[in-house]
Amino acid sequence: MTRRRPGTRADAAAAANDVVRLFPPRSLRARVGPGKGLNPRLLANAEATVAALQAAYEQRIENDISTLSSKFDSMRRSGRFDHQQLYLIAHEIKGEGGSYDYPLLSAFGHTLCLLVRRRNRLTAEEVETIEAHIAAMRAVIRGQVRGEGGAVGRELAANLDAMVVRALDETPAPSHLKAP
Repeated sequence: MTRRRPGTRADAAAAANDVVRLFPPRSLRARVGPGKGLNPRLLANAEATVAALQAAYEQRIENDISTLSSKFDSMRRSGRFDHQQLYLIAHEIKGEGGSYDYPLLSAFGHTLCLLVRRRNRLTAEEVETIEAHIAAMRAVIRGQVRGEGGAVGRELAANLDAMVVRALDETPAPSHLKAP
């Protein structure tokens, strides 16, 4: 049995059999907070490390997108489609995007994973959808579009979602990006 403190939101939700979503703060400063042993020097070091990782991520993800594109082009030329190769790269992009403030990349990686999983052949529409995902990923990185990308980002994500729905003739998992 899970113990809950009386009077908390989690306790009230458990009593009402509701689901409570907790959204922890994203920044280290917000997580630790003032007056809780926050050492400004250590925080500055941590923020510098994250900034260095951010720059390295942007270079690495650009390489991943290029690899995704070249593997896909090679598969199209050979006529032999290996969904696992594309899935693994798309899954990596999906998993890392949000950590480095590129949730659009995570969303695009997610829908690309949905599209290529367990596929041995591709229709013309699926090929077009994969190409659109790769182009969108490149645009996000080249434009350094961090965060949700505003209205343009939401529209782009919605268009890619719609392309996947049409290609798969099914509804994917709930959208990653919420409408305003």
